[in-house]
Amino acid sequence: MEQNSDVVDKTQAKRKTVVFDFDKTLFNGDSGYLFYRYLICASKRKIVLFFLLFPLLLILFAFRKTRLMSLHLVCWLATLGVTGKDLKERLSEYYQQLSEKQDVLIYESALEGIVKRQREGYRIVIITGAPSWLARYIARQCRIPFDRIIGSRLTHAFYGLFTSEYCFGKNKLTMATQKKECFEQWMHGYTDSLSDMPVMNKCTESITLINPSEKLKGRAEQLAGEKVRVVEWV
Repeated sequence: MEQNSDVVDKTQAKRKTVVFDFDKTLFNGDSGYLFYRYLICASKRKIVLFFLLFPLLLILFAFRKTRLMSLHLVCWLATLGVTGKDLKERLSEYYQQLSEKQDVLIYESALEGIVKRQREGYRIVIITGAPSWLARYIARQCRIPFDRIIGSRLTHAFYGLFTSEYCFGKNKLTMATQKKECFEQWMHGYTDSLSDMPVMNKCTESITLINPSEKLKGRAEQLAGEKVRVVEWV
């Protein structure tokens, strides 16, 4: 169960911690993208709007400075008119559809690894670019043990949701700081992405790359040296 109290957080943060990415590290895919795609495809009007906006989305995504804006627009379009109780119902339907379509939602090796770390006494923190409530829902449905999930924050605007703070790259550290995480206690890190290296570099004992490309493996070894481990999770 995730703890929200700041008093509890300060105590818990003193425990030795293992940090996990979520998408493509624990979850087999991009949970946010799949959820937004599900919401858009469930509405004919949203499909039409998406194709009308598609040229603009491509232009925005092509440039680093405006790339995040394209993600904001997709998030808003997907959640347009879907809030509160309706969003919870759609989330349940989305998970049910995923369970039926995907043979593997959570890597079995990942679940074994996270349970092993928990039994060793480590505190489990998941930091993800997905909305925190989305990752939390999937984790609980899949019985993934965790002490805390830190993810992107969404805010209501114009009858939909916008990403107010994107939990990605260096901003993962910023958001972890806001949650009073104690970096000195981060022992081990697990990720599939080079963008997580700011987080991984805070882990003092090991960095485990999940199903990495040769490019990711080589770059990570340049940055972190002997701390890097490689595993194939299925």
